[in-house]
Amino acid sequence: MYSSKDNVNLAYYLNNEEYKELDKFGVEDHDDYFRITAVNALKNKKSVRSDLDMLAKQVEGAFYSEQWDSVKANTEKNHDYLFSIDKPVLIETYKPNSEIITEVVLMKLKTGDREIISIMTLNLIIIKERLITLGYIKDYDGVESIKKTKSKNDFIVLRLLDENK
Repeated sequence: MYSSKDNVNLAYYLNNEEYKELDKFGVEDHDDYFRITAVNALKNKKSVRSDLDMLAKQVEGAFYSEQWDSVKANTEKNHDYLFSIDKPVLIETYKPNSEIITEVVLMKLKTGDREIISIMTLNLIIIKERLITLGYIKDYDGVESIKKTKSKNDFIVLRLLDENK
């Protein structure tokens, strides 16, 4: 399973279909799963709301080369246009709650000889004064799939926050 020196994996949520393929997780492409991580650099630091904004700006500056508005028209005309994009594209940043910042991203994933476009929501969340991230990955299937992804993401992150009051 994916991990890095910057983050520690806390939990994964897989749907039933993906769970049946758990032994292949991390080897082949997967769809419709959540991953909760903690930022190693912040593990002994109490986080406040201003940390959300600071980290969101750092992530935006480091990873996203294009904004959705600049590629949306081309994508709607030709879905294959997305495959020409090498870096993730930031679609939207919003706050479902004062303790959460969500970034919605389209990105190209390569698995073996297959390329797919995925929607990822990256949620920066403060729970009990600790900053965690929750990422949700879903295959892109047109503009409507972005709305569905955001809806499912918001339900899960708000529920997670509510359960951890």
